[in-house]
Amino acid sequence: MTPSSVTVSGDVDAISELEAVLNEKSIFHRHLKLDVAYHSNHMKNVVEAYFKAIKTIKPATTAIAIFFSSVTGGIAAPADLGPAYWVQNLTSTVLFTNALGKMCADGESRPNMLIELGPHSALKGPIRDTLKGIGPPTAKIAYAPTVVRNSEPSHSLLDAAGAADGKRDDILGTMALFSNNLEPTWRNIVRLDDVPWLREQRIQGMSVYPMAGYLAMAIEAAERRAQQHEAIFYRFEFRELKVGAALVLTDDVDTEAVITLRPYTEGTRGNSDIWDEFRICSWNTKRAWTEHCTGHVRVRINGKQQTLVSNVAETGLKHMSIQTKKVMTAATYRIDTQNMYRVLSGVGAGYGPCFQGLENYFSNPHHSRADLYLRDTKKVMYKDRGRMELEALYMPTMIRSLIISANLSTIPGDFVKAWCVGGPSLSTPQPTKFDLWATSQDSTEVLINMEGLILTPMKDPNADSGGDVAELCYKIEWQPLHDDKAIAEEERQEPIDYINVTLWSPMSLPMAILPMESSPMDASSMAGLPTAVLAIT
Repeated sequence: MTPSSVTVSGDVDAISELEAVLNEKSIFHRHLKLDVAYHSNHMKNVVEAYFKAIKTIKPATTAIAIFFSSVTGGIAAPADLGPAYWVQNLTSTVLFTNALGKMCADGESRPNMLIELGPHSALKGPIRDTLKGIGPPTAKIAYAPTVVRNSEPSHSLLDAAGAADGKRDDILGTMALFSNNLEPTWRNIVRLDDVPWLREQRIQGMSVYPMAGYLAMAIEAAERRAQQHEAIFYRFEFRELKVGAALVLTDDVDTEAVITLRPYTEGTRGNSDIWDEFRICSWNTKRAWTEHCTGHVRVRINGKQQTLVSNVAETGLKHMSIQTKKVMTAATYRIDTQNMYRVLSGVGAGYGPCFQGLENYFSNPHHSRADLYLRDTKKVMYKDRGRMELEALYMPTMIRSLIISANLSTIPGDFVKAWCVGGPSLSTPQPTKFDLWATSQDSTEVLINMEGLILTPMKDPNADSGGDVAELCYKIEWQPLHDDKAIAEEERQEPIDYINVTLWSPMSLPMAILPMESSPMDASSMAGLPTAVLAIT
């Protein structure tokens, strides 16, 4: 039995009657492919023979490990594990949840990993359900099977041994050997083959580690630290987030990423008991240590100040509700998100399926709203199509304040309502501030609140170098020479050699410039758009 499932064994007639009830109530169930009803009265037929076969076994008087029994649901002493115990195990109900709960509830003896010994990972689901039901302190306990059906046993066994040697998170990595309680440090070897969805964010043709990855590292680190104190938290808060050099990933070079937490120093008064300062750096063989992201992070813990925090949250929700209504009224121009992502890819900001979370997107120059979906990172399918005109490529460089609720869903396919206020100057690109927030689907709970996001336009490397910039904004059309009379006639109308410059402005999306040599728009998409033709001699 687990919090979400139960296994029933017994007489065929009784099982069939139960199945009819479950069918009537549309409750999912299935028959196990077994010939015998183990752990039931049906096993009493073999109890006598079974006892005779094992009666000479004598249990040990001492043990180096603690034995949690699924027969009693608690700790069993070595002397209790005699023949009578195993006979009872054959006929008794399996108290799996009780035993696992007892094992993992105690903070001092709680394991950091569970390894299943058996012919298949049959207990993986029940273990996860049970740990989730116990609470946050146990939800991150690792699990590994020794054998998996339809796979090479030696491979799965080695995987279990490797996982036991060092539990690794794809984003955070593992605790560094030189880490300590005052300044915990995690290190991770980032490889594109290990985390293939990182390939899906490409800036100017390069795989660039996303800012969301830095936030995920800081959240995971802060959560691990809170779990050490068995704290029950309900949201994460950031402030003074700064992004430095971009972390560029390549297939031929492994990159070591390191994140360190340390108490925030509050002037001469000492260290903060609430805020931690985090710093994310990386190193590889082609360059020295580089700093990528810094900021302050904290976890909001349920406790004595919960009432005060709830009042503040209620006030914030009212403010967000007013802002949400303003954005709903202002943002009415529907954006074709598929076309938008194609445009971004064409101008050097490519986002694969895992990053294409926006749907039902509406905008105006200074307001935006959309449904933001959580994609399944296991499905990596990137496909580049087409281009369109945008103005300047922007990258995030700073966030003043960020709050993320622990209630934010992690289930692929779920979505939140995303809202944004702010817009860049298209004529003079410059650092621009945005405020963004995300609410639940019914807009009754603010799940993410980001204030003071600064997006900075990336400098065109050709702008000051005297390079051939012209080909980025016009195309040359060669015209055949005519006879003298035709030439004279054309000279009265326009120059022989000319360049057509068509200025397209379908919508205000603050991202990038479109080279005109790319696929042109069709006639229907050009309808109603301002155009201009420039003659240059």
